[in-house]
This record gives sequence, structure tokens and C-alpha cells, in this order.
Amino acid sequence: MFLKIINENTILVLFMMIGFALRKSDSLNSSRMEGLSKILTNVALPAAIVISLQTAYTPELLRKVLVTLFITMIVVFGSYMFALVMTRLFHIRHFEKRVWLGCCTFSNLLFIGLLLAPYMVQKVS
Repeated sequence: MFLKIINENTILVLFMMIGFALRKSDSLNSSRMEGLSKILTNVALPAAIVISLQTAYTPELLRKVLVTLFITMIVVFGSYMFALVMTRLFHIRHFEKRVWLGCCTFSNLLFIGLLLAPYMVQKVS
């Protein structure tokens, strides 16, 4: 397992180094980024998802998937209920309440949402 992690990280670092070198040599400039983005989102990402799903079906795999689904639903519901209690406790209303509920329930949104929040608040107000 440790060697697999090292292997994956080595590949990631190599890709980062290649990207850095291409950007510094101006082979990868902003005019080419749009086409590259389209290829990545329309071809590479769907292909990676399909490849990651290529596993043999076993009853044990199904059991693990169902357990994971059940635990995920409990965590999401629990996070939502916690956020709901906090919005009432701190008297958070309207738009801010929806943002609070979203960020607490789906905490990964917080990382992305922090970048977008100023624009969202400006547009609403």
C-alpha cells in the first residue's frame, strides 16, 4: 500500500513539474488554456471516472457501498440538523442562513465557496 501511495504521488509531482516547465517555456499560455480545459473536462475527467468504476462485482463490494451510503446519509443529515440548530441559536436569517446550511452540510463547499462568497453576496444585495 505504501508503495502505491508513493507511486501515485510521484506521478502527480511529475505532472506538476511538466506543467510548470510548459508554462515557464510559454508552450502553455493563456490562449491554449481554453482548449486544454475543454479536453480535460469533456474527455479526461469522464474517462477517469469510468476507469475508476472498473471493478469486479462482489457481494462484499455491494455491502461496503451500502454501508458507506448509509453512513454518508447519516453524516449529511446530522450536519444539516446541526447547522439548522446553529442558525436558530445565532439568529442567522435569509440568504446567510442558506449559505450557512450549505457550508455546514457540505463542508467541501466551504473551500470553493470562500472564493465565490463575496461575489454572491454582492449580487444578492
